[in-house]
Amino acid sequence: MRVIGFDPGTNITGYGILEKKCEIFEYIDSGIIDLRKAKNIQQKLDIIYKEFFKLTKEYKPHSVAIEDVFVAKNTRGTIKLGYVKGIIFLAAEHAGLQVFEYSATKVKQAVTGFGRATKEEIRKILPNIIKNVKINNYPDATDAIAIAYSHIIHLDWIKNYDCIS
Repeated sequence: MRVIGFDPGTNITGYGILEKKCEIFEYIDSGIIDLRKAKNIQQKLDIIYKEFFKLTKEYKPHSVAIEDVFVAKNTRGTIKLGYVKGIIFLAAEHAGLQVFEYSATKVKQAVTGFGRATKEEIRKILPNIIKNVKINNYPDATDAIAIAYSHIIHLDWIKNYDCIS
């Protein structure tokens, strides 16, 4: 089972791709979609849409996991995050992929066992639970890896996927 996770953002959107075979989680790739040079929200959404297809064409995930947007103090920022999520949902629909959403608390719980863990705690634990994981300097990519991991472990039916007894 291969999953691509997204940590949506209006300046940087992180992605992380994991695969699970039997009981082993394997790191495939991670990185960011840098939107900081885009002139407006329309350009940002266009970049995300195109990058989504590049990533899914190259890595052929079975599903998409995304962090659920929380309501922030800045309503305008929350709405723009909703646009980013919306474009990922649209791209996934066009690619024939189902999208699963996870709150930050659920992701932290899945990775660390504690729903209020810090980003640093997640960063430290991931190498212990995912084979060959590469933690880079982009917290958004690390978060996306954690989101993909959370999706895989939350699916009961995935247990022993691709295993031959």
